Amino acid sequence: MKKAIIAASFGTTYEQAAEKSISAVEEKLRQEFNGFEVRRAYTSRMVIAALKKRGEQIDTVEEALEKLADQGYTHVYIQPTHIINGFEYNKITAAAEKYKDKFTVLETSTPLLDSDEDIGKVCDLFENELGSENAVAVMGHGTEHSANAIYTRFAEKCKEKGYKNIFAATVEGTLTLEDIIPQIKAAGFKKVIITPFLLVAGDHANNDMAGDEPDSWKSTLASQGFEVVPVVKGLGEYAEVREMYAEHLRRIINALVSKVIRCSGNHIEVHVPTGGMAML
Repeated sequence: MKKAIIAASFGTTYEQAAEKSISAVEEKLRQEFNGFEVRRAYTSRMVIAALKKRGEQIDTVEEALEKLADQGYTHVYIQPTHIINGFEYNKITAAAEKYKDKFTVLETSTPLLDSDEDIGKVCDLFENELGSENAVAVMGHGTEHSANAIYTRFAEKCKEKGYKNIFAATVEGTLTLEDIIPQIKAAGFKKVIITPFLLVAGDHANNDMAGDEPDSWKSTLASQGFEVVPVVKGLGEYAEVREMYAEHLRRIINALVSKVIRCSGNHIEVHVPTGGMAML
């Protein structure tokens, strides 16, 4: 039995940001899932094409699955590093459906925010890391997909937990910076910490959020009279977030093991490594 994990990310052309976030998540998966080969894949063909021009080859999810099938892997798990289950996540599940007959087991795990509990954990993270004294405006990517509603739910959840200084908006979704500026003013904050609600602190974080262009978050907030402090740190740089991805994958693997155990008359092989997690 050959086992592998595909860490599927949107991708970035920012090499240092990829190392700090994507590579850090992949290393966490290697540490937690002993005996698994961990492979990288990106869902953004635009990022893949840009990296190819620089001489860097990154597989799509389909290409990663094809290689694993050719190399005799039988048990494959895909761990998306996406934040929500939007269009990019759908690409992953579509690829898995296409290749499901080539493996004994092929399962796709969940993105970062898969439950209200997950959302609450990220609220806690921002509050613990950035404090409650100043406003914290987090920049999500946003999407036309219905999953964009998760950003609104995130803001609501933070308020429910008593974190009245956390505000959320997106670059490309319906919840914009202009929507939350009146809220920040009404709350009486003079200083705003801006930080990405993105796995990687890449182009959006460095330019759309913290750049010097007139339409960046930093410039827009400064023009409204706020003192602005950018914290350019991707979610993948936080140990708590890396653990959340690992926990999602543990849940998928353990659920599959439990399901197989309940099937009478079948022979299975279950490995339980240090930490008590069952491996199928």
